[in-house]
Amino acid sequence: MLPIYFGADEASQGKPSLKIVHFNVLKENPEHQRFTDWIEQEQPEIVFAQEVTQAWADGLDVLKQSYPHFRVLPGPDGYGIAVYSKHSFKSLQKIVLQPHDLMSLLVEIELQGQTMHLYSVHLSPPVNRDLHLGRDQQIKEVAKVLKGVSGPKILIGDLNMTYWTHHFKELEQDTGLRNIRQGRGIYPSWPVHLPFAAIPIDHCLLSPEVQVHAFDTLPRLGSDHLGLVVELSLKEESIVTEVR
Repeated sequence: MLPIYFGADEASQGKPSLKIVHFNVLKENPEHQRFTDWIEQEQPEIVFAQEVTQAWADGLDVLKQSYPHFRVLPGPDGYGIAVYSKHSFKSLQKIVLQPHDLMSLLVEIELQGQTMHLYSVHLSPPVNRDLHLGRDQQIKEVAKVLKGVSGPKILIGDLNMTYWTHHFKELEQDTGLRNIRQGRGIYPSWPVHLPFAAIPIDHCLLSPEVQVHAFDTLPRLGSDHLGLVVELSLKEESIVTEVR
């Protein structure tokens, strides 16, 4: 695991232009307001929530006052998903990953004059053979989605795998995305109640055009996961000025 502390990106230039939060809320977690209070305090531009039940959808309604662009897809089985944004969506697709019919969200926004794709996914936990094989198939579908869009892109979510697994490394190779943790450290995200045994299964991967200004995990907010918060911008050399 030591190599994760080496090979950091070059120092980011300029100021961050986008702050994103990802959080697997834990469907049984009743502390909705704890999370929404944190969001109101930190004011990210985009919030992705996973394991969204109807109770969580109701609890997150308050965010709609500050985040006028949203899509909320609650599910009783722990695989509901939602996005809340201060940026308008150029497009938003619900993509159902197989097997196991898992909802994911592919969001297209404009950032620094460029089209950018953000893909939020929550994959099956490999707790038995069927779910393990299912997750491995889902990650191939995720790679296919990402290869189907051009320009700056981000994958963020609960992948239910660590970055040292074979399938994670294949995902990096297939998509050309890089692990945000590289050069920064392990940043374990689950399970929060066993901090000395916790592992990183919530991830953010970035295309080469994206530079990172800050990365951290969220505080404990009642879930068995720690969320992720990322501040980023596009590299100056990747910004194409339209000639009129």
